[in-house]
Amino acid sequence: MNRLDDKVAMVTGAGGERGFGRAMARRFAAEGADLILADIAPAGTRVVAALREGDIAALCTVPGIGKKTADRMVVELKDRVRDLAAAEVAAPRGVPAEQAIQALMNLGYAPGEADRAVRAVVSQDGTSEPAELIRRALQRLTERR
Repeated sequence: MNRLDDKVAMVTGAGGERGFGRAMARRFAAEGADLILADIAPAGTRVVAALREGDIAALCTVPGIGKKTADRMVVELKDRVRDLAAAEVAAPRGVPAEQAIQALMNLGYAPGEADRAVRAVVSQDGTSEPAELIRRALQRLTERR
């Protein structure tokens, strides 16, 4: 029996390649807690999805995670990773949205501002092409200024 069995821990910043959030998530999981992981970075959402699906190849694309580490993460965390339903709906899904957010950030927009604009376009139009997402998100961003 672990100290945190039947407990739920919500950890923010857990999707980074290193840092406090990641370390805390691993520690809570080792102690038996079910995890809710949240991260502002799109890479974090990919890590959570890869853990939930047991996708070792996707985990290996994260800097600092090799096959052995990915295998261990899936074994230890797969059954403990739960997403908040609201967070899942609110976050833009897939690579095109992440590419659009990154492009807007490269143009000088803040990460949160870029994320909100892309999320609004995805929820309104359901557009999945990166170029179209960028164009419509830029329209939204320039209308506000």
